[in-house]
Amino acid sequence: MPATVLLGCVAAFACIGVSSAASAPSHVPVYFLRGEQLASVQRTGTTPLDAMRQLIAGPTPAEFKQGFRTYMPTRTRVLGVRVANGVATVDLNERFASGSNSDSLLARLSQVVRTLTGVQGVKKIQLLMNGGIIAARFPGISLSRPITLRFLQTPNVPLPKPVQLRLPPPDPAVQAIQQRLIELGYLVKGDDDGRFGPATQNAILAFQKWERLGRTGLLDAATKARLAAATHPAPLSRGASGKRAEILLDRQVALLIDNDQVVRAIPVSTGKPSTPTPPGDYRVGLRANQIEVVYRSGNTGLVSATVKLAEINGSETYVHARHHDFTMIAQLEGVREFALGESVSLHFDSNRLFVFDGAGNLAAAPARPTDNAGAS
Repeated sequence: MPATVLLGCVAAFACIGVSSAASAPSHVPVYFLRGEQLASVQRTGTTPLDAMRQLIAGPTPAEFKQGFRTYMPTRTRVLGVRVANGVATVDLNERFASGSNSDSLLARLSQVVRTLTGVQGVKKIQLLMNGGIIAARFPGISLSRPITLRFLQTPNVPLPKPVQLRLPPPDPAVQAIQQRLIELGYLVKGDDDGRFGPATQNAILAFQKWERLGRTGLLDAATKARLAAATHPAPLSRGASGKRAEILLDRQVALLIDNDQVVRAIPVSTGKPSTPTPPGDYRVGLRANQIEVVYRSGNTGLVSATVKLAEINGSETYVHARHHDFTMIAQLEGVREFALGESVSLHFDSNRLFVFDGAGNLAAAPARPTDNAGAS
């Protein structure tokens, strides 16, 4: 939901009279999202503080069934509201500015400004967080001074589109090498595009490590000759059925194994001699809010999956997506719609993984982030 679309939708409701409080003094309009548009519901109250509390409470079950949604984060609290000379100063806790999704941040800001505009003559809104100015948290919007509904209705000037780079034409010789690397398990099906890029270079590096050749990442004479006669890598140990991985410290290669058959070999780093990787069996885990659903291709580190379930809880969406025989759960900000069976790509930062040893004890954990917003 682009910011200009959302803010343009606010304009559609600008014609709603702000004098409704005069005809119904015991109610205030509270704005939620319905589709991609702001839409109001009437709630009990007369003051800006009443309106903010009703906004944070979110849609009722009946309103939710009618399609009303909110982007106000859970556990957002109002610390104080005061009105003077048409300016409402609203102090919120840090949860209001949590997260990094620009659409979610702009949506919740629009909800607050539209809800307060007109209540007891409010024309401008000054937002604070824990009593201080909110700095550099809402993309393209400065909150160092009061803002108006008209300001949010004014779309930003679009940036010029970057020049699209043309890919070089496929090279049949490179494509032949890629197809051989796919046969051996160093690339995956579909990687034979005939262009020598990072994925192909990493595959060659993994092959060189496994075959104990010079580690150049380039197709030198020794590597090319070995490719012609090489056999598919095999696991060094026998394990239970299902998926597992072997990390060979001496060769610096990870073997991804399914039912004792190597399905992929990738190059890895096993640490410096001063901080070696201890041998053993490990499992890895990841917090749901560290998984992103992305709609781009060609990036390493993406996991293709199929949506099995999508749940909405307040202003968050939980997506259950299956990849082969395991399911990953992504916790996303905002209300998102997914169709059952929809193909998605999941992305996560490997630096955020938790590692557990064979006994289930935590062996390694990611560094604590400076911003813990959204942590589960």
